[in-house]
Amino acid sequence: MVTAVASLLRAEDGKVLETYTRHGRSTFPYVAGIFFVHKGPSVVAAVEGLRQKPGLVCFDAHGKSHPRFAGLASICGKMLEMPSIGVAESRLVGEVVPYKEDLENIVYQDKEVGFLTRKGGSSNNMKRYWSPGYAVSMRELEEVIFLYSKVCIKSIAEADQIGRSDPSIPKT
Repeated sequence: MVTAVASLLRAEDGKVLETYTRHGRSTFPYVAGIFFVHKGPSVVAAVEGLRQKPGLVCFDAHGKSHPRFAGLASICGKMLEMPSIGVAESRLVGEVVPYKEDLENIVYQDKEVGFLTRKGGSSNNMKRYWSPGYAVSMRELEEVIFLYSKVCIKSIAEADQIGRSDPSIPKT
């Protein structure tokens, strides 16, 4: 069983405008590195289920910071033809290098593929790994982080909470 939840929030204040839950079956088993094949169709269907079209889709996944430079955020964004970014809690590839006071670069194979933010400073465990998905440059991603990081993280948390509290989803 694959469940994907899309939450649409207003960028200005983070108010939840609508959510949509998609339950389905994957026709492809989970394989590390190609997560999008397993879960992507349900994720795309959840976003398409929203009545309003998002201006930016924030995925709980990786975009360009992926071994193939195209994770679930990149591929699903392209399938949806919507600008997208990946916001993950763990680093998949690359090295973290200094950039700005509240932002670090992720470099993989000599390419900048994303950013690392740390809530509360460098010793805090609230890390987020941000990477461009589809139709978003590194510069645009940096702007999104500084202007809308709280809303992006809230949208992912909202979708996660709905998914965890849905009684129709088997708990493992």
